[in-house]
Amino acid sequence: MKVPYKAAVRLFAIYLCVLLVITTTAGLANEKLARKEAEETVVILQYTNPTFYELLKENATKENKTVVQYYYEKLIEVRGLNKNVIIQGIQLLKQSWEELKPIKTVKLGRAVLITLGVLLSSMLLIIFTSITVGMKISTKPSLLDFVESLARFFNGIPSWWIAVLFVFIFVIKYNILPASGLMSIPPEEGIGLAFDILKHLILPVATIVFVFVWEFIVIVARETQREFGEVYIITEIAKGMPNKVIYWKHILKNIGITLSSFTGQKFMEMFTDYLVLDAFFSLQGLGLLLKSSFVREVVPNVGVVVNFRPYLFFPLTIIIATLFFVISLVIELIKGMLDPRVS
Repeated sequence: MKVPYKAAVRLFAIYLCVLLVITTTAGLANEKLARKEAEETVVILQYTNPTFYELLKENATKENKTVVQYYYEKLIEVRGLNKNVIIQGIQLLKQSWEELKPIKTVKLGRAVLITLGVLLSSMLLIIFTSITVGMKISTKPSLLDFVESLARFFNGIPSWWIAVLFVFIFVIKYNILPASGLMSIPPEEGIGLAFDILKHLILPVATIVFVFVWEFIVIVARETQREFGEVYIITEIAKGMPNKVIYWKHILKNIGITLSSFTGQKFMEMFTDYLVLDAFFSLQGLGLLLKSSFVREVVPNVGVVVNFRPYLFFPLTIIIATLFFVISLVIELIKGMLDPRVS
């Protein structure tokens, strides 16, 4: 196997650009959060420490500034935020990791494992189903046209809508599957725990598979049709080689090249859908943690306020970008194994 260096370098360059965007955004957020903190602190000081507030007001007046602006400038000076936005972003990211360490409820390692488990299970099921079904319907034009219609239909349907439909059927109506969570409470022990987790993962995995599998089936079926028109396949058929051998010896390898490319194209879309479904089913993966970075609170006389938790949001975006880079790189390596021309 040759390593596809050009593809790897391209992916790494994209990854670095994404990290730069995340760091810059974190720096801008750090500055905005400091300004918000200054505004809130000045309001609080007016009532809790009027003497100190008057001192701030006096110093601010001397410099022809508002109290908030004066306090904000002193705040960023003390915290070392009066630097360029990238350095501010690095400072916020470093502070975020330090703040996350003592929080026992935030289990990043576990969330990553859950995310990878659900995504990889879904991808394997999609690929296996698409190869099995796609090869069979490649010789049935009417059925293939119907599957293409399904692919177009589900391509425009939000994954959460399918999830709601599955919950209504399998949870509310028939009550045969759990609605949410990764395991039952209290959790079972031993082999029972493994089966319980698998039972809880059926609906989220089935939703992802049901949304994306149709496009993969169409790709496999169309590629199978194209391969059967190639001269070398016609020659093998003329020699009397059984169709089963032709499928698995020749066609599957060539389909694998196209399928790996298509998987790479659809992976980001699949990942995004997973984040939504993770929050919907409360799987305790990266999606639920990402949702937790925006906390909704009801404040008396104000209403509903959404608070942003940057110490959770920005590390998660870096983890998600890293996962996408690693899995995309693995897909490129698989393409290199199947087709040396990629290398």
